[in-house]
Amino acid sequence: MLSLYIRPRLHPYITPSIVTPTRTLLYKRTTKIKRTPTPDLNLNAKLDDPLADNKYYKRTPNILRPHMRSMLLHPGKFVLSVAVLQQIFTIVPFLFLWKGYYNGWFHVPFEMPEQLIEHARGMMEKGLTQWDPQMGDRDTAIETGATAYATVRALTPLIWVSAILGAPFFEVRARALFNKLLKFFKRNNNKKQ
Repeated sequence: MLSLYIRPRLHPYITPSIVTPTRTLLYKRTTKIKRTPTPDLNLNAKLDDPLADNKYYKRTPNILRPHMRSMLLHPGKFVLSVAVLQQIFTIVPFLFLWKGYYNGWFHVPFEMPEQLIEHARGMMEKGLTQWDPQMGDRDTAIETGATAYATVRALTPLIWVSAILGAPFFEVRARALFNKLLKFFKRNNNKKQ
C-alpha cells in the first residue's frame, strides 16, 4: 500500500502493480528537458558560400563548377577573359596561317566558300595599300591573307568554345600577371621619386 502513495498513477484505471517499465516509456514525458542549441555546421557553410542556394550552380556538373562559379560571382571578369582569349585565339592563328600560306609551308586542305574569300580579299586589299614591293608580291600576300582569314572564320565556333572553357583559368593567370606588373611599375615609380 505504501508504494501506491509514493508512485504516481499514470492513468486512473491502471494500478501501479500493472505498470511495467516498457509501458511507462510509451507515455510522453511531462517535463521538458531544455537543450542548448548546437551550432549547425551546415548552416554556417551555407552562410559562407554565396552560391549555396543558387539553382543554376546546384544543377551544374562538378567538372563545370569552376566556370559557373566564376561566371556567377564575377561576371565582368569572366566576360573580359572570354573577350581577350577570343582575340588571342583569333589573331595568333591568323598571323601564323598567313605566314605559312605565304611562305608555302602548307596548303589549304579544303575548299573555302567563295563569298567569304571575296569578303576577305576586299579587306586585305584595303589593309595592304602601303605594301612595299621589296617584301614580296602584293597579290600573293592578299590571296594568302584572304585564305588565312577564311580559315580562321571557319574555325570561329571552335575558337569561342575554347575561349569560354579557358576563361576561368586565364582569369587566374592574368590576375597574377597583372599584379606582378603592377608591383613592378609601383617599385619603379618609387625609385624615381
